[in-house]
Amino acid sequence: MARNSQRLLLFDIDGTLVKMRRGLPSLIFEGVLRSTFGKEISLAGFDYTGKTDKRIIRETAERAGVSAEEVEAKEAEAMDRVITELAGLIDRDSMALLPNVTGLLEALEPNPDMMLALLTGNLPGCAEVKLKLYDLERFFRFGVYGTESADRNDLGPIALQRASELSGGRSFSGEDAVIIGDSIRDVECARAMSATSIITLTGYSTREEIERAGADHILENFSDTEAVLRAIHS
Repeated sequence: MARNSQRLLLFDIDGTLVKMRRGLPSLIFEGVLRSTFGKEISLAGFDYTGKTDKRIIRETAERAGVSAEEVEAKEAEAMDRVITELAGLIDRDSMALLPNVTGLLEALEPNPDMMLALLTGNLPGCAEVKLKLYDLERFFRFGVYGTESADRNDLGPIALQRASELSGGRSFSGEDAVIIGDSIRDVECARAMSATSIITLTGYSTREEIERAGADHILENFSDTEAVLRAIHS
């Protein structure tokens, strides 16, 4: 296939486009452990940052003392429960749209030199619930989600393949891609696929952590559309 002249922009969701109220992820996954595995524990202090939902289910279940065999047997049920728990708790009071997200996406999406997609640890159903709350799903051609691997770094090559299939015979490589996120795991994902990373300080990773991880570009948020465009084209 021929090389693609487009830039593939791969957006994270949580902490990048929208942000849930603190403590809400723990309520969701405590509900999953209770309903799926019969375990009643507190997940206060659990680190969700940048992890796929598949990995979070495994780690929280292990923390609750669930065997790996039971987790594997009930994984699909647990994923369904994540979506149900989220849908019952999410509204505009419990989740915020981050600064200039809609304005930035409206500026990027019509550009024929850019393909916008999602690269997120969310399950597809969770991504849909969060994006529909602010009418954001319309901007993205496709998504790569937390159902596809427990390891976020595995999602990059899947995104490149999916973009290539949608581009009419043109091929995307890591050098054509930009990971846009908010955590050190987004930086690691970008480096694993030789992509550029643009990281905002709208999540829970500090500037120092992101600098140590080797991010290519660090922004306070998306308020300055031109600054984002410069980083994409650099």
